[in-house]
Amino acid sequence: MSEPLRQLFVPTGALDDSFVRWTAGAIGLLIVVALALNALLRRGGVISIERAADAQRRTLAWLVIAPVVAVPILLGRGWTMLAVCLLSLACWREFARATGVFRERLVSVAVVIVVLCVLFANLDHWPRLFFAAGPLGFVLVAMMALAGDRPRGYLQRTALGIFGVAFCAVGFGYLGLLANDPASRSILILMLLVTQLSDVCAYVTGSTLGRRALCPNTSPRKTLEGALGALVGSTAIMLLLGPFVFTEPPLADWRTLAAIGLLLGALSQLGDLMLSAVKRDIGIKDLGTLIPGHGGLLDRFDSLVLATPAYYHLISFFRGVATEVPVGLFSGGSASL
Repeated sequence: MSEPLRQLFVPTGALDDSFVRWTAGAIGLLIVVALALNALLRRGGVISIERAADAQRRTLAWLVIAPVVAVPILLGRGWTMLAVCLLSLACWREFARATGVFRERLVSVAVVIVVLCVLFANLDHWPRLFFAAGPLGFVLVAMMALAGDRPRGYLQRTALGIFGVAFCAVGFGYLGLLANDPASRSILILMLLVTQLSDVCAYVTGSTLGRRALCPNTSPRKTLEGALGALVGSTAIMLLLGPFVFTEPPLADWRTLAAIGLLLGALSQLGDLMLSAVKRDIGIKDLGTLIPGHGGLLDRFDSLVLATPAYYHLISFFRGVATEVPVGLFSGGSASL
């Protein structure tokens, strides 16, 4: 095996980081606690039987989701990037089938090309190619949508393709870009914990205290109280866990961590609302049925689409990302930062 491939795909030091080890055990404990708490709330009449059943389905689904997400991260950079690529392709498939743009084969081909380009940019550690993939992908979609000399519907299929590039290829692609950092395991796990647990905080707060609808036409079940619960939760989680991952200033400063947690919580909810608007526009509840209680993959991970780019650029601004990792593993180092 060549040295670049060994660096990417041979897992080394998967559990060397104490934060990673403790988090793995804590996630399992959280799932057990959530199931027990749900049962207590149901018996106490705090939540309805229907709400309790929905919460139980959602929590049990995490018994599968958590290992599927964690294993590629623990295995290392290359496996994480491949998993992100598969997630991007699966989410595009859900989106394309739900919106009907899957019938536009060349538009779908363009989106897949961008996803694969993002994968190569991440594997090669070529940030400039990654950042160029989105704009060039928009142009490619617009060109592919011209096929067949059909001006009717051109704007719609082009817009759907561009949305797919931004949402599925670039938004998720930032996860792979973060994977190049030597501390990627703890950095990624921290972000996933903050964004996903903020969703849990929103759900729990909204189910128990929710009274005022946040965006009733876009997402009828979301409440203002749930949104505030998500913001408080994401900020608290970042303040609690961030110091174990970011040990040097300015990221280690509690004010910086609080701001990052608050921003991740807000962007997680906005990403979810964006997809909810898409679903309401086309008249469906979920984009898929793969995950009981959650819907499809895009329904579950839409909160990452806006939060991950912001997280990457904040870390890059304060301390840099993968600054010591060679650029251009396969392109011979010709790429530059």
